[in-house]
Amino acid sequence: MRLTPKESSPIVRTGLLPDLDQTKRSISKVSGTEPVSALVARLNRNGPEEGLPGEAAFDAIVFRMAAACLGSEPDDLSDEVDLLRDLGLSAKTIAETFVPHVAKELGDRWCDDNLGFASVTIACARLQRLLRTLGPDWYGAERAAEPHLRTLLVVPDGMNHTLGGLVLTGKLRRLGYDVRSIMGQECQVISDIVSDWSFDLILISASGSESLDQITELVDIVRDASPSWTCITLGGTILEGPDADGYRIKARTGADLVTNDLSEALRRCKKTKLQSVTTTMETLGPEGRG
Repeated sequence: MRLTPKESSPIVRTGLLPDLDQTKRSISKVSGTEPVSALVARLNRNGPEEGLPGEAAFDAIVFRMAAACLGSEPDDLSDEVDLLRDLGLSAKTIAETFVPHVAKELGDRWCDDNLGFASVTIACARLQRLLRTLGPDWYGAERAAEPHLRTLLVVPDGMNHTLGGLVLTGKLRRLGYDVRSIMGQECQVISDIVSDWSFDLILISASGSESLDQITELVDIVRDASPSWTCITLGGTILEGPDADGYRIKARTGADLVTNDLSEALRRCKKTKLQSVTTTMETLGPEGRG
């Protein structure tokens, strides 16, 4: 395969990027000197996970993608991703593994005052566009799970963390679940949609900037509009940080489950629905089962 010249060229340092010493990341010695083909080859040698955060090759690719998000040309990111895919990285790995870490990298630079809000906004918009472009290749081919489980993802009104919601929605679709998403809508709109559909699992993605009162109100609204078996799960960056207390958040909001582990939420959902069906059958008795 013939690679484009961009493949072997070092990353261009611009004023938008932080001083590499300030990032305190292992990417600092790798990203500008090692061809991306070598980075991907190193990831592939690590097994099916294709690398882990904190490893030099993984972080170098995160750095490259972040630089492309901040590039002067709108197509810099898509060009970078095309190259990564030509070298063997799957749409699934790019969307579900690399995009969240690129978003975190951009957020960390903003928090450290190494990146302006406008630059972060443009970069995240480019990541969102990338996710939509990857859609058919990302989740269109795999439909292996249980599509009868109806799932709703809610990102509350006024919040800007929709990128994680897009990643999670795509992942659920790839796994084969029937999923809808509501992002940035008012509580009444959410209530109406929940009332019209019998969701088995409702995932609420909350950030640390949201008050527990706001989240509690949302949990109450979706519970009132949902069937008894619906599992309401709260997750997101609200559970991150040294002061995050999952037990306190669960008790305060009334959510059935508080976790950022999607597998745990799906297991709880299946268990809750099975218990509900069993209870209904026992209540109906033999006459109602035929």
